[in-house]
Amino acid sequence: MPGFLCEIAKGDIKKNFGRPHNTNLLIESIEGKNYFIERRTLQKFLNDKVFFENEKYIILTEGVILNSKHLISKYGKRNLRETIEEMYEKNGETFFNEFRGSFSGLLYDKKKDKWLIYTNHVGDKWVFYSVLDDRVIIGSELPWLTDYVRNNNITCNFDEFGGYCLLTYGYMLEDHTLIEEIKRLLPGHYLKIERGNVSVVQYYKLDNHPDYSQNEDEIIETIDKLFKKAIELEFEKDREYGYKHIASLSAGLDSRMVVWVAHELGYTE
Repeated sequence: MPGFLCEIAKGDIKKNFGRPHNTNLLIESIEGKNYFIERRTLQKFLNDKVFFENEKYIILTEGVILNSKHLISKYGKRNLRETIEEMYEKNGETFFNEFRGSFSGLLYDKKKDKWLIYTNHVGDKWVFYSVLDDRVIIGSELPWLTDYVRNNNITCNFDEFGGYCLLTYGYMLEDHTLIEEIKRLLPGHYLKIERGNVSVVQYYKLDNHPDYSQNEDEIIETIDKLFKKAIELEFEKDREYGYKHIASLSAGLDSRMVVWVAHELGYTE
């Protein structure tokens, strides 16, 4: 999976993450005395993928931010990079809560020596991390971190609980991976590294408490409006970049509804 990697050290950086297997990725890096950031991203949706450094911040976004044009307009800026700066300065360290889509990213506030590394609300944009003795390493792909620990002769241990998860469920529970020292950033969470102190913070949680404020007809109407809005966000992003629409059509009701409603809304090309 394309994405980004990062090393934040108390001393010198090592940068031994290994190389990506996909040679068609856009690969760029930003490096300082105690940090190294590299993005290995697909060369699509690039206006949504900020990779920038100035005297105040380092900003990286990965994936697709479906409402980026709306946010640029809302905050009165020229592009997404300027918008993110404004959002962070106005809204604080959970600025990305306003993003919609499949995204992850980081922001480094140089003045406060504060790193924010985040994944989206539902966690489909994976971020893995490992807190070592003198550094923190972060990556969108688990093999990038395993390459790092292997290349630097760092001892790691098999996560037995993670192994049982894989054998019984076919996927991992909580933040486990197959390696004890490497964790997955959970949906709706971000990693904060401030002046050397590392913490994981939750910024979003799905609420499954019943809402009795609407009757059945109103609930159906609300679901319909929200579903159409979601379709518009996704298909308008294609139009923004001049891409053709691709929608899967399987035996599942969800995929059939996407294609049906998108066609009704005029997305027939």
